[in-house]
Amino acid sequence: MQSAYDASGYANFDLEAGIISSKDNQKLALMPLSLIAAMESSPALSTIAEELGKLHASKISDAASEMTMDDFSLNLQTAISLIGLGKISIELRNDALLFNIKLEEIQNMKTIKDVILGFLAGYLSAFYPQAQFKTVLLTEKTNELLVFAGNETAVEKVVAWSNDGQSPDELIMNLHKTGGAI
Repeated sequence: MQSAYDASGYANFDLEAGIISSKDNQKLALMPLSLIAAMESSPALSTIAEELGKLHASKISDAASEMTMDDFSLNLQTAISLIGLGKISIELRNDALLFNIKLEEIQNMKTIKDVILGFLAGYLSAFYPQAQFKTVLLTEKTNELLVFAGNETAVEKVVAWSNDGQSPDELIMNLHKTGGAI
């Protein structure tokens, strides 16, 4: 199966009217990532990012039952690329759903990371409505993030173990042992 998420014509520019719109006629605003990075992280920004994730997932959720993990990965990669948040890959370790995100370095990466975490949580929750996903940053290297996604209980466990100094591999193994993964 190819990507159900057709990126062609994603943004239409009507210079005469001064409007940018999606192919389903939603009004868009393009802005530099540096402007987003300059914003303060807040619950409101996280909510906006989650809603953006849900919007993108809704474009392909009808095809969800026919998708393989590779199909899902391709669609998520397309969505992340369309909004300019980097390149993403999915990894399953035991029962843990992990995302590796490579991005360009910009000032104030904290806000960008919060937008990515919110976007992923919204995307996954809309794609799989029977589960409300939460996300947490496991590791951060230069221009690369490793993110865990799971239900609220699993994320709470991962955060607690991380605060106790456990490595991502230890977190994943402990999560698998406790049955707390999604």
